[in-house]
Amino acid sequence: MITVKDGAKFFMDEAVQVTPTGKSDAVKGKQIMIVDDDDVIPSFCSHKKVKLLSSDWLDGIIAIGQRFEGGALDFKNVLRKFAIERGFEYTLSKNDMVRVTAQCKYRTDKKCMWHVHARIMPGNEYFHILGMDLAHTCGFAVQTLTNPHATAELVADLVGDDVRGKHQTRPVDVVKGIKRDYGLNISYHQAWVTVKSFSCLKWYIGAAKSTNLGSHIELESDEETKRFKRLFVAFGACVQGFNHCRPLIFLDAAHLKGRYKETIMGATEKNGNQGIYPICFAIVDGETYENWRWFLEHL
Repeated sequence: MITVKDGAKFFMDEAVQVTPTGKSDAVKGKQIMIVDDDDVIPSFCSHKKVKLLSSDWLDGIIAIGQRFEGGALDFKNVLRKFAIERGFEYTLSKNDMVRVTAQCKYRTDKKCMWHVHARIMPGNEYFHILGMDLAHTCGFAVQTLTNPHATAELVADLVGDDVRGKHQTRPVDVVKGIKRDYGLNISYHQAWVTVKSFSCLKWYIGAAKSTNLGSHIELESDEETKRFKRLFVAFGACVQGFNHCRPLIFLDAAHLKGRYKETIMGATEKNGNQGIYPICFAIVDGETYENWRWFLEHL
């Protein structure tokens, strides 16, 4: 709505159509006019409207009974995109692989009852929406260039197929691409994490095999989520050095103290100087029977 002051000549242009209403402000004595933006905006703004790839995110959450075949990860990914495009924030009151409940960020402060609840159904691994209220009562929802839900996981989902295996991709290219295609500002760190997770490890494997002949390196990832699962590394020089060591192999595993709490498995031996000589190692998600069998088969 536009309030026109007395004597204003802004709407004297013939190209602009203004329709006055019978509504007036009794306090200030000013007439209120409602202007159709389809008539006014093209007269003063000549830029072309760009359709972003994120426009399809508006229909991510539709109705009760909607199914997500990718489980909890798929549901949370769609919910994240839906919130970004709609322009609101939410918190997760329940968040595990069985059930996920999202509530409006201002549920306590402004009593906004927006929520979506989904859980896995018995008999399959699909997630279904069981309850929802998509009406926001906390105020206006506005899409902005920055959003807390534009996480590294979202960036990986958007550009993973383009970055995977391309070690020459620069983080700054990812930042510009996300801004151009989706209208979002992401940090350089988020782009760097995505590029390294998809390209650096495979580049490292290829470089090791080409410069250290005889190396045996095996990388496994989850088929659905494309996330790292386990890695086996035996450098060619270490394999050849086994011929000059005692024919006795020692096995051990230790827990890593990093962010993902993984486990490192190793095979060592003794050389002629009574020193520990490494043969190979592996990074796995835990010290389990399956991982030990996988490690020994490669050994």
